[in-house]
Amino acid sequence: MDQTLDKLFESTSKTRLLKLFFMNPEGQFTIEDLVKQTQLKRPALRKELAKFMRLKIVKTRVVKIPEVKIKRLKKKRKKPVSKKKRIRPRKKARTGKKRRR
Repeated sequence: MDQTLDKLFESTSKTRLLKLFFMNPEGQFTIEDLVKQTQLKRPALRKELAKFMRLKIVKTRVVKIPEVKIKRLKKKRKKPVSKKKRIRPRKKARTGKKRRR
């Protein structure tokens, strides 16, 4: 039966996709789901899906996946017990004289 369907629909990728879609008419699939269930490679799958979209056999829908950001906790640093302040000497103020080179 599969061989006759392959001949009728020109390729095994079309046959596999059509079988999946007709067996699950209300199903919603991601590309990853289709790759796993049909055992097709992504380029072949995308090519066939583009044909199906042109023929309006398949509807597409873009779903945004919420992005989750995780903040890393900073470790509290212990302050050293006996830390002295560093005092820097002031720079000498320049007088009006310029150096000769």
